[in-house]
Amino acid sequence: MSRIAYLDIIGGISGDMLLAAMLDAGLNKPELERELRKIVPNPFEIRTTRTTRGATPATHADIVLGDQAKDHLAWADFYGYIEKSSLPEGDCVKIKAVFDCLQNAEAEAHDAPAGETHLHELGTLDTLIDIAGAVIGLRLLGVERLHSSPFPVSIGMSYSSHGKAASIAPATMAIIKRAQIPMLIAGAHPPAGECITPTGAAIVATLSTFKTANMTIDTVGYGAGTRNSDTPPNVV
Repeated sequence: MSRIAYLDIIGGISGDMLLAAMLDAGLNKPELERELRKIVPNPFEIRTTRTTRGATPATHADIVLGDQAKDHLAWADFYGYIEKSSLPEGDCVKIKAVFDCLQNAEAEAHDAPAGETHLHELGTLDTLIDIAGAVIGLRLLGVERLHSSPFPVSIGMSYSSHGKAASIAPATMAIIKRAQIPMLIAGAHPPAGECITPTGAAIVATLSTFKTANMTIDTVGYGAGTRNSDTPPNVV
């Protein structure tokens, strides 16, 4: 039998929420960090804490970077790290595909040629760790296919260095449109504010399918977002 994973995007998804969910489901943190050091050029640490969102116990993950980490990275830096990586080739192909998805979405969102957009919040090693960690984590867990629920539609506003935007940021919306990701029109209590980050959307769009699948449950993990909301709980 093959091993599959199913992402139930209850209150949203970001790169760190996915890492936290995999760690909560049994991913070995020292092993993940050891593999990440094959692509991440500077010292880092993944710190996890137990928490709750609403009535749901979950794991929250923080990426702690060393003082040597560059303050800001460009697209070329990320692709250079992938090329120099000693990770398995299959991992590098998937990591690059996620970055391609993210780069093309940023270009569409800001009406600029691919590769020429200025990275703000995305231009840190956190983005590399989130994306590479998702690919590596699924491999270490033995996941052969990743399935996902639809993305929840949120309400309100999102905020970034670009300024105010709709709750679904333009780059995230570009990914949703390009990948034809199904959207769940929420009921009485949709998530408020940005609940799907561009990085989270790019990871899911690239690595997951939205087709249905039959499965028996082997393990369950909940990854918590930073915002402590419970309508619905901010977990994946």
